[in-house]
Amino acid sequence: MFSSMGVSRFLFTWFHVMGSAAIYLIITHGSSGYGNTISAIEELCPTAEVIPGANIYCEDIPDAGDQLAELIDSWNMGNKMILYT
Repeated sequence: MFSSMGVSRFLFTWFHVMGSAAIYLIITHGSSGYGNTISAIEELCPTAEVIPGANIYCEDIPDAGDQLAELIDSWNMGNKMILYT
C-alpha cells in the first residue's frame, strides 16, 4: 500500500475520509503514474468516489500550472478543502 501512496496521503485517507466523500487525485511521478493509488484508495475507502485528475511526470511539473488551474476549476469544488502533500 505504501508503495503507491505516500504516508501522509495514507494517513489523511485513513483518518479523514473513511466515510462517503469524493477524492480528487493529482499525482506527480517519476515513471509509474497512478500506479496502484486508485485501487488502494478504493480498498481503504469503499464508499468514496475516486476522481482521477492529472498525473504529471516530474520533469513536466514546472509547466503544469495552467493545466492544474483549469482542472481544479473544472471540478467545481466551491469551498471544499484541497489537501496536497
